[in-house]
Amino acid sequence: MANRPHITLQQIRTRASGQSFSRGESYYNTDAVTNTIRRGDEIEALCQGSYPEPYRVWAQLDKTGIVATRCNCEYDWGGDCKHVVALLLTYLHQPDQFEARQTLQEGLLKRSKEDLIDIIMLMVTRYPDLQTIVDSPTPNEVVTGQVPLDTLSVRQQLRDAFVGYVYDDGYGQDFAPSRAMNQAASVADRLSQRGDWPHAAAVYRTILEEFAKMDEGYFYPHDDLYDSLYRVTAALEQCLTQPAVDENDDERRAILNALLGVFIWDMQMGGYGLSDDMPELILRFTHREDIAAIRKRVEAARDQQMKRYQGNWGAEAYITFLTELDMLDEVDQDVLIGRLYGYGMDYLLTAKLLAFGRLDEAIDVIQNNMEGAFEQKRALNLLAERGQEVKAQQLAEDILASKYDYDLARWLLDRYRANGNQEGLLRWQKRQMAERPSVQNYGELKTIAQALGQWDDLRPQIIRDLDNRSEYPVLTQVYLHDGEWALAWDTLPKVRGNTYYGRSLELDVADASYRATPKRAIPVFIKYARQHIDKRGRDNYQQAASLLAKVQQAYDQLDEIETWETLIAELRQEHKRLPALKDELNKAGL
Repeated sequence: MANRPHITLQQIRTRASGQSFSRGESYYNTDAVTNTIRRGDEIEALCQGSYPEPYRVWAQLDKTGIVATRCNCEYDWGGDCKHVVALLLTYLHQPDQFEARQTLQEGLLKRSKEDLIDIIMLMVTRYPDLQTIVDSPTPNEVVTGQVPLDTLSVRQQLRDAFVGYVYDDGYGQDFAPSRAMNQAASVADRLSQRGDWPHAAAVYRTILEEFAKMDEGYFYPHDDLYDSLYRVTAALEQCLTQPAVDENDDERRAILNALLGVFIWDMQMGGYGLSDDMPELILRFTHREDIAAIRKRVEAARDQQMKRYQGNWGAEAYITFLTELDMLDEVDQDVLIGRLYGYGMDYLLTAKLLAFGRLDEAIDVIQNNMEGAFEQKRALNLLAERGQEVKAQQLAEDILASKYDYDLARWLLDRYRANGNQEGLLRWQKRQMAERPSVQNYGELKTIAQALGQWDDLRPQIIRDLDNRSEYPVLTQVYLHDGEWALAWDTLPKVRGNTYYGRSLELDVADASYRATPKRAIPVFIKYARQHIDKRGRDNYQQAASLLAKVQQAYDQLDEIETWETLIAELRQEHKRLPALKDELNKAGL
């Protein structure tokens, strides 16, 4: 058919991971997709998967290709699932298999009023929660004044979806909350489209109020819920720009309270990021006369949060909010700063001091009040962003001089690297190597010292220091880094247990040097290959085969092929009752 939407194989591949596409292709090839239907630009089908009940798959298309897809399976790892891939491949290769049917709207428009009532009655009987939708007033009824706007039915619809909400509904996700929010929002959307902003705002606000009452014990966020919340929040933002809403003090304050409720709820949940922009949105539409009530509620939430976690976790977001309220309320600068001193939030205090141009006070707070590299780094970044890069670096030097911190030193190194300060880089990279010896720090130090022509003098000092401190694991890795294979083998016996952070240094040395020192590497490879075989299992057999392949290469390099053939024959005979091992050896060409 000429008006049939077209899609491409590349579009299908792009929308799915490689694994999902491969598995979806297998489903397509085994005819797992049945009951194929096309309704205008939408296609739907059933796909038989791993459960007895087939999955319902759907896709919306247009002249550009694939617009949206949906499946009721548990997949939630990004991109289209394998069942959707199977649907799209079926449509791509066998479009005529899809039976053309009328759209839902076309079908309903052909029905008589009596037929529609019978259909709705049947649907409500089968799905009782639809009763709340029937009870909800239509936008037309509200706009024409046939019925007053009563949000109680909307609230009940939302509560039915939210109460006892759990993430897993048998298919991996429960979309009831987002569906209910979208259904209610669609009513408000039509009201706003007709210019009835106050009624639209009341419905949107109701959605947020009920959302913030959701029992946190059952909550687990997913993308649909995020999208629904953002949709409602954006719509309320638009409502607040309308004079009919903004000039209605009661409704404006009710909306601000609803937004604040979601913000507080999210913070109590642990910060899912659902309300990151809420404070800014609230502040934009807050009038001076609203401030006292908002401050009181935020302070109560802050106190509860600090009591709940027995510390100040999450309190920073509240105090930031309170500080911005103070700014909006034109609180005296010294009073505001005094409050921040009292809160003990040194980062926020530093930010405000810098914003007010009180540089010396900010530096004093960073240097004398702050503890911990995380806070110090945040504050130093602020200082640099305010055009005080040199002061930030010098302050970091001063702090490190009194108390060394590896992470803060890393921050300073990054700043020196970005600014091309080679001397500073060398000085602090030497300190990093001395404080925390590692092959990574060694490599970075080598690069810097070579650029300054100081490596030949510096390297012997580092080697002596590592030897004197018995840092044999690091010394072994250093020799590997520099390709000094014999020294690495000679140092290895000094490493206790031949392990370093759970890794076998013995195997690392063998792996790095077997082409240069095959005779020393072969026994190590054989030892670990046997260990993997003894552990059993396909993964271990693959590891063993990989090690034995290196043994073969080493013997080949030594021109001792007969020795290798004897070894592999003995291993095969010894483990002849392990067919999976034999299979992996064959795959490896052994």
